[in-house]
Amino acid sequence: MKKLTVRPSDIDMVTPNVFIGDLGRAHYDGTKKRNARSVLVAGTQVTSNHGNEGWMLENIYALEQSGHLQKNSHGYTVMKPIQGSASATAAMVLGRNGPSKPNGNTLWTFANGQTIYQVNGDSRRLS
Repeated sequence: MKKLTVRPSDIDMVTPNVFIGDLGRAHYDGTKKRNARSVLVAGTQVTSNHGNEGWMLENIYALEQSGHLQKNSHGYTVMKPIQGSASATAAMVLGRNGPSKPNGNTLWTFANGQTIYQVNGDSRRLS
């Protein structure tokens, strides 16, 4: 099986500390490897507006089959934590409703309204 960009998390329970509006809730840990820094928590909404092909659909299909995502009338609900880079998880939450090349470091915000980029600096080493 192809390695997933957004995949099941090895962390069971985390408290969300970054948000994309009312849809996305994640736990961000800048000390983790780049592709594991953002963990979408249970209850997060994921859009189904991802087009008809590409890596995102492969990831969504695999996560749905494993019970990590559940289809609903608006897209999908995260049932078990899933992880990826800040940008990949932002792309999963927003799909085509967001920027064409999402930078998770400017999309995810902490409770104080600051983005990951504003808190941590240079986004080239963070996403």
